[in-house]
Amino acid sequence: MLLRWRGGVILLGIFLIIGHALAYSACPALVQNALQSIATSCEGISRNQVCYGNFALHATPHHDAPAFNFENVGDIVDVLHLQSLKLDPLDEVQGVWGLAMMQLQADIPDTLPGQNVTFLLFGDVEIENRSTAKQSPMQAFYLRSGVGDSACLEAPASGVLIQTPHGVESVNFNINGVDVEVGSTVMLQAQPSGNFTIRTLEGAAVVTVNGAAYPIIAGTQTTLPVNEQMQVAGRPSLPTPLSEIGLETPLISPLPRHIEPPAPLPDAALIKLHLRLESGLEPCGVPGLPACEHALAPDPERDWAIQAAPVSEGETDIILPASTLAENPDLSIVPDAADDTTTQSVVGNPPLLAEPVIAPATSNGVSPTASAGSAPNANQQPEPANNPPEPPTGNQPPGPPPPSVEQPPAPLADNSEEESGNKDKKEKVKEKKEKEDKEKKEK
Repeated sequence: MLLRWRGGVILLGIFLIIGHALAYSACPALVQNALQSIATSCEGISRNQVCYGNFALHATPHHDAPAFNFENVGDIVDVLHLQSLKLDPLDEVQGVWGLAMMQLQADIPDTLPGQNVTFLLFGDVEIENRSTAKQSPMQAFYLRSGVGDSACLEAPASGVLIQTPHGVESVNFNINGVDVEVGSTVMLQAQPSGNFTIRTLEGAAVVTVNGAAYPIIAGTQTTLPVNEQMQVAGRPSLPTPLSEIGLETPLISPLPRHIEPPAPLPDAALIKLHLRLESGLEPCGVPGLPACEHALAPDPERDWAIQAAPVSEGETDIILPASTLAENPDLSIVPDAADDTTTQSVVGNPPLLAEPVIAPATSNGVSPTASAGSAPNANQQPEPANNPPEPPTGNQPPGPPPPSVEQPPAPLADNSEEESGNKDKKEKVKEKKEKEDKEKKEK
């Protein structure tokens, strides 16, 4: 009996392993077929409409919306009639993976009827319409997505892809309570009491929090903390390199605009971007960084943020690796926000002063910095050299001796007359002595 029980358990385990292996091997085909299906089934979608791309979706109609059918692949309804839309995560065993496509006007002018923003929703995603009467349908919404919902490597983590059309510089949305400008292709993910992540695959995006603009250029991503109600509850982090999220070509293939597979921003360019952001400079338009275009177009009314939340707990400063600085010495030069150029500390001789420095005159009236051979001032009366100090008067104690001033060597005087006078004096003394000696002898 025991042997039969053990044999049954082993057989069940083998079946489970085979089942998982078959499901895993079917995952690439499931993802590929679903993406191809949405490209063909949703070909007839128009502005402000949503298309049922793949099983399974759950639509909640607006309270005053007419009855509609949204249960089969290829069904299309107006976004205006939707209050929310929820997709199922990928299930390899049951062969389902929720996919939906939307074409939205956002703030694109009515004069461009054929231009729309494309939304591709996939996996464990829920989107809720929060647009006002003055906004286009779904121009303001709340987003929630799952995390780690599939073990299939061919299926990316659940999220939303947004792509703007050709001929439109950028569009604006309000997502989870903050303004997001998109001029590119971006991916959005958001978890309750977690992070709202914006990844820029190409072009650029800008998120504005409390009046400060935070750019997310191509190859980078940023995160914003969100509360349990999916509302943003803090500043964005500094941009980090784009993470590996399974964004292979199959996922981006249904998008109307072809883009190259995204790549993370190189470390040197990322450090340069951080330095410019901390200096309040535009995050583009300089060597090593993308050109300013679309969402990053210069805007005099936009204030670039100079503070960001730390990327991880306890992180406050950007640490530059020594190897990175050695390979990129220009990164150590901090940009100057005043003139948008790079400056560095002044070394060597100090700058010239506006007023010349006049050195104090010495006791002989000549400046110690005067050049040799310079003529003295005609109106200047030099003091006599070697003048002894005056003796103290009364009971006043003598003061400290005056500071010694190094005098230039005095010119040699002509002593020929003095030497001649001394010679005549000696001769007279000699003659007088000889005369006295002669008189003594005569006596």
